[in-house]
Amino acid sequence: MSAKDLGGNRLADAIAQRNAERIGRIGSWYWILETDEIVWSEEAFRLLGLTGTDATPRWAEFLKIVHPDDREEVDIWFRKAWKTDRENATECRIQRADGSVRWVEAREGPVFEGGKKTAIFGTIRDVTERVERMAEIQALNARQEELVIRRTSELQDEIAKREAMQAELALSEAMHRNIVDSAADAIVTIDVGGCILSANRAVKDTFGYDPDSLVGQRAETLVESGVAAKHQGFIDNYLRSGQSRIMGRTAEVSARRACGEVFPVELSVNEVKASGRIFFCAIIRDISERRSAELELRESAERLKESESNLRKLLDLSPVGITIVEPHAHKRLYANEAMAKMFMIPEGTPLSEWGAVETFADPKDLEIVRQANFTENPISDLELLRTRRDGSTWWCLHYSRPIVFAGTHAAIVWHLDISNRKRIEAELSEKEQQLRSTIDNAPAGFVLTDRAEKIVLMNDRMREILDVPAELVEPGRCYGDVLRYLVERGDFGAGNTEEKYQRALGGLRNLTARIHEYNSVSGKIFGVRRHPAGEGSVVTVAVDVTEQKESEERLRQALWDLELAQDELVQSEKMASLGGLVAGVAHEINTPVGTAVTAATHVREETMKIRAALANNAVGRAQFDGYLSVADEGTRIIESNLHRAAQLIRSFKQVAVDQSSEERRAFNVDSYLRETVDSLRPQLTNYPKVGLDLETDADVRINSFPGAFAQVLSNLFVNALAHGFDSDGSGTISIRTIRLDDQVRLTFEDDGQGMDADTRMHIFEPFFTTKRGSGGSGLGMHIVYNLVTTQLSGTIRCFSNPGEGTRFDITLPLEPEICHDK
Repeated sequence: MSAKDLGGNRLADAIAQRNAERIGRIGSWYWILETDEIVWSEEAFRLLGLTGTDATPRWAEFLKIVHPDDREEVDIWFRKAWKTDRENATECRIQRADGSVRWVEAREGPVFEGGKKTAIFGTIRDVTERVERMAEIQALNARQEELVIRRTSELQDEIAKREAMQAELALSEAMHRNIVDSAADAIVTIDVGGCILSANRAVKDTFGYDPDSLVGQRAETLVESGVAAKHQGFIDNYLRSGQSRIMGRTAEVSARRACGEVFPVELSVNEVKASGRIFFCAIIRDISERRSAELELRESAERLKESESNLRKLLDLSPVGITIVEPHAHKRLYANEAMAKMFMIPEGTPLSEWGAVETFADPKDLEIVRQANFTENPISDLELLRTRRDGSTWWCLHYSRPIVFAGTHAAIVWHLDISNRKRIEAELSEKEQQLRSTIDNAPAGFVLTDRAEKIVLMNDRMREILDVPAELVEPGRCYGDVLRYLVERGDFGAGNTEEKYQRALGGLRNLTARIHEYNSVSGKIFGVRRHPAGEGSVVTVAVDVTEQKESEERLRQALWDLELAQDELVQSEKMASLGGLVAGVAHEINTPVGTAVTAATHVREETMKIRAALANNAVGRAQFDGYLSVADEGTRIIESNLHRAAQLIRSFKQVAVDQSSEERRAFNVDSYLRETVDSLRPQLTNYPKVGLDLETDADVRINSFPGAFAQVLSNLFVNALAHGFDSDGSGTISIRTIRLDDQVRLTFEDDGQGMDADTRMHIFEPFFTTKRGSGGSGLGMHIVYNLVTTQLSGTIRCFSNPGEGTRFDITLPLEPEICHDK
């Protein structure tokens, strides 16, 4: 059979298969089962590293080319594949004669004729680049496209040479078809009219069409109509003039999938001549993912560019001096405005003129910084003294980190002005020395311990107070060792040593503020004050308080003596008050008794006269009636005055007994108040114009101390007369009582002179008086306050203003729960 007998489509497919095999670098083989002969394509020979002079390898020879580590697996794969009637694929390494190792993808499938498997067809493709250099796939694709164009031209020449090889073309028809179908790119053959003659299987993956359904369709089916029309114009021009802008070149165009989606492809068109006819082979590659990757790469580049721009702006606005330095030539690549101000570099000065060594107070520091900037461990806290353009110096804190700047490995260095911090540190150091000197020379002992109870600082005074071996109080020693020494020495008294040590250690670990005393073996007493100082540390201060304790003891004794003297004065004041009451009562009793004596004398004289008249029988009726009248009047006067005297004596007796006994008993407030007032009335003799007004609740009874009650009333009465009225002044003293639930309120009020606020504030203080030169002791109102608030368990309040009199409100419980007997 001659080549001319082959149909147009069949010839075109054979040509396309051969071209695709060369372009795609896919070798093929055809194993004829009947003859056990394997036919290898030229590309397969090339991939296996064989030349035209080498014998055609059978399966055993092929296994020897397979890498030793993969032979067993490939052999097993093929034996399994032999038993199946479907396509199979695997990847393995081959070892060429020149020693190079390549990765190949092997595919095989059965060939049936008349329902019988007559042969096995397979392809072999070099996939080393895909396995080993996926990152370079884009460059590889470019080289492959160039190879496709070159191989297409070579295939055209080869087609002319092999037109006579009809038997071989017939045999290779199926092989070439499978090669095209095995290609990853879509391959379409069209005639000069733009009609699709064939399409490989990759068309389905790329466009979504079944390959057979495209045969006879127009090229516009796969590309947009505008693109198809333009390319058809190129083809028509090529057919007329033999010149073309697209033949043998790769162009990016827009294609359309079966679903209507438009997507980018790379289109490569080559002319194929066979049997006097012209065909065009189009290789179409979907570059959607590549476009997306390129778009993402561009967007990333834009973002990176924007980030670099923002970084520059950020660095320019930073108040910290920042510079970027190239490591090898130590060239300054960037410096912000703050950096220029730090070194007083004039604006606009080129970076190359900034200088380096002259910016260091010590030139040796430049090399230190340069080495530190480009080590594996960049500097983070290097403090150096730097120099400005005007010669002034300042302290700089350096930080550096390696970066990539404008595609160059560099170091970014931050410069922080720490001059103020260094000044403050110097001042703090000086103050620390002053504090240390103050502590060392302080009269008080001082020790600072940390959270581990170790001695951080101890002054000489504390060492003197503790009087322990010097090695125990060295910094770093545990303060617990000092406590154990003191316990064993007996500073904490006799008893269980371990128990006392544990108690002392517990006090040391108690981080709350505490104050206690320490009695040293020398007999001195020290006040010890402990304060937490943060982070578990404790400050302990010891002060010699021996003299203070002695002074306190003397003061306590003096206070005790003073309290005894005060009690004696209070008792004397009470007795003086009682004495005054006795004198008043005695004076008051003298009047009725004198009147009774006068009346009795007068009756006695009249009786003697009537007796003499009776003896002489000279008594007349008129005389006797006169005597009876005198006797009746005299006895009436005697009786009334003696009754008055008896009443005064009875009242005085009850009040005097109560004041002296201080016993608690129940009594009627109204009657007892009136008895007390009766005993006080004689004191109004010197105040003839001062009246006494009583308004009491007759039913109020309390269980309390009547003596204290009378003493309070007596002192208030005496105080009102002494301070509220002059001897010729007029006014009224009012006493009122009223019951309030389980209490009674007694109001003692006068409308006398009153007092100012300062006097009112001190009225209840002991020994306070406004008439010390007139015999006032200043204890009367103090006694009133103490009796009311302690023994009577009540309250007392004073209200007074100058010229408005004075009022005392006393509230007493009817049944005090607690009585404060003195």
